[in-house]
Amino acid sequence: QKKRTHTSFSVDDKDKETHKKLLQFITTLEQEKILYFILAQTNQVPVLVCKAPSDTKKQKQFLGYEWSNRKGNEGIQYLSNNSQSSNPSSAADDVDDEMDTLIFEQKKNLSNINTPLYNPKNKLDNSKINYLIHANFINPKNKTTPIPTELSELCEYVPLVNMLDFSRATFNKAISLTPKENTTVETKWELVKIEDLCDIGRGKVINHQYIAENQGDYPVYSSQTQNNGVMGYINTFDFEGEYVTWTTDGIYAGTCFYRENKFNCTNVCGTLKVKNKKLLIKFLPLVLNDITPHHVVKSANPKLMNNVMANIKIPLPPLAIQEEIVAKCEAIYKNVESAKAKIETAKGAIEQIILTTSQSDYPIKKLGGICSMQAGKFVTASEIKDDKEGKYIYPCYGGNGLRGYTQTFTHEGEYSLIGRQGALCGNINKAKEKFHATEHAIVVTPKEDINFIWLYHQLKTLNLNQYATGSAQPGLSVQKLLTITTYLPPIETQKTIIAEIEVLEQTINENKTIINAASSQKQAIIKSYL
Repeated sequence: QKKRTHTSFSVDDKDKETHKKLLQFITTLEQEKILYFILAQTNQVPVLVCKAPSDTKKQKQFLGYEWSNRKGNEGIQYLSNNSQSSNPSSAADDVDDEMDTLIFEQKKNLSNINTPLYNPKNKLDNSKINYLIHANFINPKNKTTPIPTELSELCEYVPLVNMLDFSRATFNKAISLTPKENTTVETKWELVKIEDLCDIGRGKVINHQYIAENQGDYPVYSSQTQNNGVMGYINTFDFEGEYVTWTTDGIYAGTCFYRENKFNCTNVCGTLKVKNKKLLIKFLPLVLNDITPHHVVKSANPKLMNNVMANIKIPLPPLAIQEEIVAKCEAIYKNVESAKAKIETAKGAIEQIILTTSQSDYPIKKLGGICSMQAGKFVTASEIKDDKEGKYIYPCYGGNGLRGYTQTFTHEGEYSLIGRQGALCGNINKAKEKFHATEHAIVVTPKEDINFIWLYHQLKTLNLNQYATGSAQPGLSVQKLLTITTYLPPIETQKTIIAEIEVLEQTINENKTIINAASSQKQAIIKSYL
């Protein structure tokens, strides 16, 4: 356009010449994209993508080792297949502030390392990642080696064409380890980009210290999802009116909320302000929450940034349809809020029943006189699965509750479990039937004439965390727990108390069912309209 020959053209000729040059430019770009698309599309061998987990603890299991700064034992410590004997279950009162659930070989010996990457004793172990890599190079075309279930979170087969981004004007040929998903929304309505419907913004840095120094009435919303995302309250506000916010960073990236009135957002919150009269603000988070997970960039720190949100397309039905969807979903929300209130009321009633018992004129007994306590049995992290699968059928309880499922069980029956280590030590859980208790859970066995359910609720009222020792890694001693005193009503009174509690627990369970069903009910409503 700056050339003298161009400036001498007539207006019509300028337009024709500009259009011609533009087509040449676009054609050159698109020819290269088409070439690489054909090469990638016709590649018959899928790419095996192997990625380390983002969770720090799972990274240790993935690598098979950790770095230790412990005096006298500095350096690499290997996770070993033969390390179970180093932590006998009888060591109930030894609070190990160095390790949680992984026990490492003290000697730097690779021969017994336990890692999904490889087996040093068998290079062709088909349960390891190196075998999958090797097989993917030597397998015939269109043949893939099945990925074992235990490696499914670490490995996947991806068509090469899905690892290239053809959407940009400048094609950089970069191969992404995060393959793009099919983000097309099936709907009978027009699909419209968020940037055409909303003004897109972002919050600012607000930390806990700032909140503590500027207490007020206006909520600060952060990336968290608990407590409706409220981080605290300050005396100023940055936003006023109706908005939708979403979490931009972290494990909850892409989660959307409806906001109103005066509020603030941290820098890990994006904001959407509706500018198109065809969109109902309350409809936006309902439809977005089903779509945003497919656009989150999954990495060590998952992200859904403003530029990605801008290009997300959502179905846009008529306002009347949007209003119907919102009304039905809000009815479900009201049911959930009612259910939560009933649960809290029932829990309060249970606490009051137990408290009344403690204030009655019953004999006082040491816990050691009404129950026995013993720590569970060590189990390696690799022996626990997140969900039931195959032979992994027995619930496994650690200090903070259910950890997953194992192939073995340590107890059968009904028991209370006391968390033994960590900031939450002293918390109480219930376990029944066949289950595995780890060394971080103290299994409580009631003695004769002690009702299991009564004991469980009584333990919860004792605030056992107050008896923990140690600062870096607080822990509870069985010997100390057994000396703690409590009121002991007769067994018949215990049964009467439990009968009242069971009615309240049934109310709690019924309302939990209502809460758990809410998400699928909302999705069904939205799907039926869209």
